[in-house]
Amino acid sequence: MRQVTPSISIGLSLLFCSLVVAEETSIDEALRISNRTGKPIFAIASRKTCQPCQVLKSRVAGLMKDPRIGENVVYLRIDLDHPSWKKWDRKFSYQGRMLPIVYLIRADQKQLYGKSNNLPGAQLKKFISQGIAHSGRSFNERELRYLESANQATESALQENKILQALHQLRSASTIYSQQPQVSYANCAQQTSRLTEMVISRSGPYLNAELQKVTDGLKKNQPYQYQAISRLVRLENSFSGLGELSQKLANMAQGLAANPEMNSLLSSARTIDRANSILNSPVTPAQKKLAMASIVDLQNRTSFESVRTAAKEVIKRNQATLASVAPANSK
Repeated sequence: MRQVTPSISIGLSLLFCSLVVAEETSIDEALRISNRTGKPIFAIASRKTCQPCQVLKSRVAGLMKDPRIGENVVYLRIDLDHPSWKKWDRKFSYQGRMLPIVYLIRADQKQLYGKSNNLPGAQLKKFISQGIAHSGRSFNERELRYLESANQATESALQENKILQALHQLRSASTIYSQQPQVSYANCAQQTSRLTEMVISRSGPYLNAELQKVTDGLKKNQPYQYQAISRLVRLENSFSGLGELSQKLANMAQGLAANPEMNSLLSSARTIDRANSILNSPVTPAQKKLAMASIVDLQNRTSFESVRTAAKEVIKRNQATLASVAPANSK
């Protein structure tokens, strides 16, 4: 390895490599890409006259063709003989006095590694792979657009004090993590976390007011009792998994379940809500048919007129699906 001379005039040029295209970029652009996508920066600081540096860069270029690596890091080649090197060096430190210098920077710009290291043999692939694993979840462009749109919609809902709408947007955004639940340092994911905290802090008073409406409705006769329980079920879905807020709803539902009549209404409301959600989701025709069949069955066997009315409303809105399930029951 070559020694780094402190008195040299040094600088920076960056190369962002993807699986298909490699294009020049700046330090700021590389940091922006990392911050937006959640991908860590893997950087090599070197000099053109350094033979070990060229060997390492050649091996890295080969590894970048592996989509498990190339699609999950921002790869920077740093030229120490350019004046703008100082911009990078002021931001990130390293240990050692030899070349090449290897860096690993997380998307939130926390430095995970910075040392003189040639990373020989299989150690190179292991180092980058472990760096990716310890740098949090990253996102592709489709996922980023989805999350950024959900965050924007959540902020708009909060400005209008539409708590349920804000919760719906956050719930929608969270589905992007369902396949790979992992912390992310991408800006959009950090923003989602901040928005979640804001929504939860503002949900307490809203939920208390809604639960009072449920309590008031339960004191009346049908159909007000069913409407109150339907409100409770919608709140259960909106506040699911939100700690003390969801526990309040669970406690109320548990109290209702102790009464056979209220328990029947609760079960019916959940069936209708679940089926209605499926019928309005991008699921398979078979799943929609099963959901519609459950509504038709409930309509036929319930003794509560309020439940039959709610079931009929769902059936009416989904006549096309019903026709392929049980045409005779749609009349």
